[in-house]
Amino acid sequence: MDTTITRADVVIPVPTDSTGLHGPTKGQARGAGWRRTSPGLYVPARVEPTLTAQRIVEAWAGAPQGTAVTGWAALHWLGAEWFPGTASDRSLLPVPLALGDRQHTPRRPGVLPCHEWLFDDDVRESDGLPLTRPERSAVAEMVRARTFEEAVQVADMAVGSGVMTLPELIEYTERLRGRPRSRRLLSAVGEARENVWSPMETTLRLHWLTLRPAAHLLCNTPILSTAGQLDSTC
Repeated sequence: MDTTITRADVVIPVPTDSTGLHGPTKGQARGAGWRRTSPGLYVPARVEPTLTAQRIVEAWAGAPQGTAVTGWAALHWLGAEWFPGTASDRSLLPVPLALGDRQHTPRRPGVLPCHEWLFDDDVRESDGLPLTRPERSAVAEMVRARTFEEAVQVADMAVGSGVMTLPELIEYTERLRGRPRSRRLLSAVGEARENVWSPMETTLRLHWLTLRPAAHLLCNTPILSTAGQLDSTC
């Protein structure tokens, strides 16, 4: 897959090269100096395979043309800190790849193929890497969340990271009405809030609502003085 990724913290997998100038020769590829990332693609063995950005690039590089990174991986690439690519037990999550509804790829360790169809404006680029737009990436994580609480956490953390606004997420999810699991998705987005800075704040908010359904907790709300200035004493 041709790529023009401009991030300096990643190494792009390359195919073998008979000259050895742009990639390993076939003999070198069989040696200890190179690591295969996917069929036909290699990086130097010194490249750490567990670094999150590197994992994302290696997963994408081995996919069919037209594939975009989605879910937590796309949000992480954009700088959303609460999407590190690890589970609660610190195991590595597979990299979700948006293939659309017409492409298929052989299953590979560390890769999660996603075959839901995409809108025409769903794919964008960041530093040369094709990503689904932030709202779509958040939705991809929300629909795979194990619980309703986790789905709301994804929405809160995606919005709180600054890669999208809550109105943008709401507007996007409205376009998905009628799709599988859209009812829970729309309900979760309806409970999302701005200025939530950690997943446990979401947990506290939702637990509070079970005790006092009419009383919504506010998270990290700016407090202004009577003169309209931000009150730094609070």
